[in-house]
This record gives sequence, structure tokens and C-alpha cells, in this order.
Amino acid sequence: MIDFDAVGASLDRAWSGADRDEERFADLAADALEGLAEDFDAERFFDTMLDPQRPGRQHLAPTGAFGQPGFTAFHGEGFVLEVYVWSDSLSAIHNHPFCGAFTVLRGHSVQARYKTSRPSRAGARGQLLDVHLQALERVGAGEVHKFSLRRYPLIHALIHVPVPTVSMVARTVRTEGYFRYLPPSIALPMEPLPEPAARRVALLETLVRIDHPGALQRVCAALRGSDFETVVHLLSTTWPAADDEARELLWAAASELHGDRREAIEAALFRARRLEEASAIRAGLRDPEHRLCATTLAYAEARSHVERVLGEADTNTMLHAFIDDAGLFDAGEEPSAAIAHGLVEGHSDTAILRALSEQYGADAIAEQRDAIVRYADESIFSVLRR
Repeated sequence: MIDFDAVGASLDRAWSGADRDEERFADLAADALEGLAEDFDAERFFDTMLDPQRPGRQHLAPTGAFGQPGFTAFHGEGFVLEVYVWSDSLSAIHNHPFCGAFTVLRGHSVQARYKTSRPSRAGARGQLLDVHLQALERVGAGEVHKFSLRRYPLIHALIHVPVPTVSMVARTVRTEGYFRYLPPSIALPMEPLPEPAARRVALLETLVRIDHPGALQRVCAALRGSDFETVVHLLSTTWPAADDEARELLWAAASELHGDRREAIEAALFRARRLEEASAIRAGLRDPEHRLCATTLAYAEARSHVERVLGEADTNTMLHAFIDDAGLFDAGEEPSAAIAHGLVEGHSDTAILRALSEQYGADAIAEQRDAIVRYADESIFSVLRR
């Protein structure tokens, strides 16, 4: 079993010898985490954390905020060792406004790494910038990855696959500029909206969620006077379920202050919808291969990314099994499943429509042509045609 106190004390001595330089902490943290996965016993760790006679510790991550749950295993001077148990990980793409390293102690993960351009300000706290997927890769147990503000900058999403997965991080506690990224071109502060705006937005979100008859009118009124960050939050809530008429009303209201940013916001909302759909699917799955497929489809931007994670020889086999066996489609949704299978095989819209016409009749498919093409272009499987 890992002796976290010994690991923490050793890292503290090493960092003290490096004059507590934060940029040097990443290398020292990586050395401290190397090989720990081999000594990790998940069942003993669970029993230790559940022991009511074990002395209590001050935990940095509040319950429910990060990990299910997270534990501060060692709190040193200016740094912590934290262990996270994951049943379902956060899907947000974020930077690391501190320095250190992480590893996976049990299970494996998918990491989406991003590169960004120099940002320009959007409102008081938002940013406009280019956000590009740099790599999509599997992270196995025992791998160690560094991050810091300058030497090892890291913007990523780390999605844990088997349930449970256990990860560990050694990091400094001072933070500097924590952002959430909405590809392809938006960054927002990771912290909540400031009060009193946060409470107004929360009420509007509730009205939208319960289909209150005055929700759209009230959201539009709020959009006319809201800054960029608040506009993105409000549109993220209202846009997915809105019809074309409602969307035009929303844009008309938002454009009074943010008309020149419509393209950036619209592209981010479109991308976020695919990510949210895949994340919701993954949350209901337990089979590791199905969870891996859902995760990969959520973050990939091209078929080549999917093939890299799943394995080029295994991609089609795994995705066909995912479609058939993961419970994605209810009875009566056979056409949607057929479209998904066609996308896995790389079929064009013409080929998909022809196959559906042969199976369900040309007249029936002709009536649904626009919906079929839209599903092929917008579903989580759409990335397979890029």
C-alpha cells in the first residue's frame, strides 16, 4: 500500500531543496508519482478511507466538487497529494493554473489535449481564442503526466473509463487563471458567475427546465443587457431544446451587445451539444469498452482520432457492438441505429438514404430525408465522416 505520508515528506524535502520554485515542482512531482500504481491496493485504500477510527484530515476538494469523492492524502507546505475515486468524471476542458503531475492508480483514462492561440478579451472575464484538439490518447495505469504554468502548459479533459477508476495528483495550491474551454473559440472562468448575476441565471435556468410559459421572454430580456460570460451561460441552457423561431428570438436579444460574436458562440454551442450527448450516454454505461467508445466519440474531431484510441483494426467492430449492445436506441429507433452503422462504415448520405429506402420504403424515407441527414451531421457518430 502507498505510504502517502512518506511520499509527501520526500517531495517536501525535494522541493525545499529546489527553493520551492513552482516551475520545478512538476518534475519533482512526476518523480514522486513514478511507480506508485504498482503499490496501490484499491480495496485496502477503500477500507482505510471508510475506517471511522482513522484520524480525520482536512480535504481540499469539497464533497461533490471533484472526484466521487476526492481525498487529500497529504497537505504539505504549498502543495497537496490528492487521490480521486471516479464513477463518472468531469467532461469540462480546462487548463491547469497550478504546477504538478498526475497519474492513474487503477483503471485507465482517455485524455484530450488542446492547443490554443493567444486570447482576446470578451467581456469582463471571458476570452475568444482558437481551441484545437492536439491529441486524443489513452492513459494507462502508472503513466505520469506533468503540468505547469510555463514549462508544461496543459489544457485537457481527462475522462476515466472503468468504474471505478482511481487517479492521483501532486500539485501546488496557488492558482492563477483557471479557465474552462468551449471549442472551437471560447474560454470562460472555471469559477461560478459572481453574485447577484449567478442567482438570476439560476432562476432563469429553472424556468427553462420546467417549461415555464414566460421563460423565453425573460431569458431574452436578460440577454439584452448581459455580458459575454452570462450570455454564453444563458444560451447554453436555452439553445439545445429551442426551435428555429425561439433561436432567432434569442439571437436577436443577444446581438444587441454581442452580434459580432454570434459565429463563435453558435459553433461552441453546437460542439458542446455533441459532448453533452455523449457524456450523458457514458454516464449510464458500465461496460468499459462501451464507455471507451462514448468517450472517444465525445472528444474526437476526426475518424483518425477515434482509430488512434480504439485501435484502427478494432474501431468498426467496437463501434458496431456499441450501437447494438449499449442500449443507445429504444424500440422503434432502428432507422437511427442503421444510420449510425452506416457512419461507422464510412457511408455517404446518399448511400445511407438508399439503404434506408430499401429497408423501409422510398416514400417513408423521402419524408424523413432532412431529419436523417441532420442526424448524420449532428449525432455523436458524425465525427466518423471527418
